[in-house]
Amino acid sequence: MYIINKERKIIVLVIVIILVILFFMLTRTNINIAWSCGQDLKYNGDVYGTIKIGNTCVFKNNLNTEKYRNGEKIKLIEGKFKEPEVDLSLFGIGEPSENSEELLEEMFAEPEIKEWEVTKEGAYSNYENNANNSLTYGKLYNFYAVVDARGLCPQGWRVPSDEEWMAIEASLGMCEGKDSGCTQALRERGAKEEIGNKLKKQGAWESLFGENINQSNFSALPGGLRSPNAMFMGLELTASFWTSTEASDGRAWIRNLRDRKTGVYRLDEGINYGASVRCIKN
Repeated sequence: MYIINKERKIIVLVIVIILVILFFMLTRTNINIAWSCGQDLKYNGDVYGTIKIGNTCVFKNNLNTEKYRNGEKIKLIEGKFKEPEVDLSLFGIGEPSENSEELLEEMFAEPEIKEWEVTKEGAYSNYENNANNSLTYGKLYNFYAVVDARGLCPQGWRVPSDEEWMAIEASLGMCEGKDSGCTQALRERGAKEEIGNKLKKQGAWESLFGENINQSNFSALPGGLRSPNAMFMGLELTASFWTSTEASDGRAWIRNLRDRKTGVYRLDEGINYGASVRCIKN
């Protein structure tokens, strides 16, 4: 009897050890066995909705993480861009000020070189250096952060490539190929099919024309951008999203949505450009 009880205790102990090991492995690798596309996903303190567009599972929110997947911090670059004072008399309005010529020279001067322009490492910024803007629109990342080996998106997710963005657009009705207005063309594409409208969130843009608003449930917000010379621009008027694909030396492909435009722009921008990110499932 004693031997049998001892064997049972050993078996129970082995089972407990196995269960502890399995629990440790699951929590360490952030695996959620029951998770499926359409459910929320928590990543670095933020909760992201997910949606299916065609065969692609996509974040419903712009990425807002301050850390890479491995837990290391992404560099925050604020920088200060002081927009020059505008003398309205230069445009025929009112009387000229005493320093009109100086103001004119300042308006058209090259911006001072800042850290955002010259950095060679992954970085992010909050629009107009205001963290409250990121609570709504997410953060603006440079391309270095997008392709950093430490990973910008959660485990099992990635930043979509140029081709993967094309697949999303095609699933919404954009013609495929290099013809004008089709997936591989440059600048605005899919205007006739209102692909841009299908991606935009209702009520978040200043002016929306046409129909099919947010048909995809992508819910794009006009979070603006940060230019390579560190200027913030376009809040409530434009949205830019990185792809993970380089276009040429020092440039990479983005997708851009604009107020009053029904299509999706495919553009190559400098790698120090600041844009939003949506992650897709591997």
